[in-house]
Amino acid sequence: MKNKEFNFTKAKLIRSGHFYLEKLILLIEETQYQIIINIYEFENDESGEQILNALVRALKRKVEVYLLFDSFGSMNFSSEWIDFLRQKGAKISFFNPFFSSNTLEVGRRLHQKVFIFDQEKAFVGGINISNDYLRRDGPAPWLDYVFYIDGEIVKRIARITTSYHHQPVALLPSISMESSNRLAKVLIQDFWKGKFELSKEYKMQIENSQKNIYLMNAYFFPGKTFLRQLKDAADRGVKIKMVLGGSSDIPVFRWAQNCLYQELLEHKIEIYEWKQSVLHAKIAIVDSRWCTVGSFNLDYISQFANIEMNITSEDQELVNEVEAEFLNICSEISTPVDIKLWHKYNHFFMMIRDLFALFLLKLARYISLFHLNSSE
Repeated sequence: MKNKEFNFTKAKLIRSGHFYLEKLILLIEETQYQIIINIYEFENDESGEQILNALVRALKRKVEVYLLFDSFGSMNFSSEWIDFLRQKGAKISFFNPFFSSNTLEVGRRLHQKVFIFDQEKAFVGGINISNDYLRRDGPAPWLDYVFYIDGEIVKRIARITTSYHHQPVALLPSISMESSNRLAKVLIQDFWKGKFELSKEYKMQIENSQKNIYLMNAYFFPGKTFLRQLKDAADRGVKIKMVLGGSSDIPVFRWAQNCLYQELLEHKIEIYEWKQSVLHAKIAIVDSRWCTVGSFNLDYISQFANIEMNITSEDQELVNEVEAEFLNICSEISTPVDIKLWHKYNHFFMMIRDLFALFLLKLARYISLFHLNSSE
């Protein structure tokens, strides 16, 4: 099935924070038959335990619960909780454990963040389960987003997510839902399965752009081809705005990212830095007619190692909602990067640090690509 569009009835962009946690718990409480979860990071902190307790209540109602954790991202998940959930009937798997038979795929990580309820409603995006993203009090939560979506498209989301589970997951019979002409795609990136749907979609949208490109991306370290496409678009008059992280949970990405600023700014690409918290978002809007939200970063790890999922759509109501959120972050909350001030404050020792970080990431990319090619 080649990038087919599917109907949806409702969709909404939701920002990280306690509101998303409350929505998650509410949908778990309302589920009658089945919950499917594919998640990279699930922490046993206050936020995580609220969700786990809601899942236990669902299991008591005889709801089927399927949990697929990434073995690296969720390596700290409590073994006591695993045993307890399994005793209650949950089906739990860990994707690509270390020291497994798939040793050649050690870098292959399940990076999706997907919750599916009765195969009728879903959250798809970039938000992990952790206080970092979901806390109510204290420092601002990390900035990220999910789409809430329902309708026919959720069946497609379920088919993709369950294909990575270790045990079969029953596809529930379809129920009649409100008819709709609203459309969206479910796209994945999975090098090991030859799926490059997201990198191809980004390439097509940027090459065909005419008016504007808006990007918000946590780990912005694309290859030369993507950078050239962006600069070519800017040179032909496309207005490009980017929101990047002023700080990062992985500092080496932040430092290497600095090395890209000058060439981007010289091509009149506007850069804004989110400094309220860690930026973890992955959203894009092109020409005010197309948008995407999901787990796909613009870096080589998402392109060649991780399993990613995004929702893309040209539904105008949804595009307008995502664009309004982006522009609000740009104009009201983020700090614009000025090329003159950038040169003034980016002193010699910072440049050495950033160049060394760039070298390390490029070295890691070449090593990983060599590993992937040699294992094919």
